[in-house]
Amino acid sequence: MAFWVAMATDPMKHEAFLRDPEAAMAAAGLDAAERDIVKSANARTIYTRLTHTALPAAPASPVALPGKS
Repeated sequence: MAFWVAMATDPMKHEAFLRDPEAAMAAAGLDAAERDIVKSANARTIYTRLTHTALPAAPASPVALPGKS
């Protein structure tokens, strides 16, 4: 969690991550599994890891708006 807070609140750490993600993750002390989650860029996986709760599944097909066909 501290890694994400730093990315959101510390411009220098965010810039360092943009320049060299591996070095920034190592400096933050992320283990291999945590690094894989960050590198996945999968919002669901990241959210689940941060909150320890899963997001509800997305609908299988787009839902039409009322009055639209």
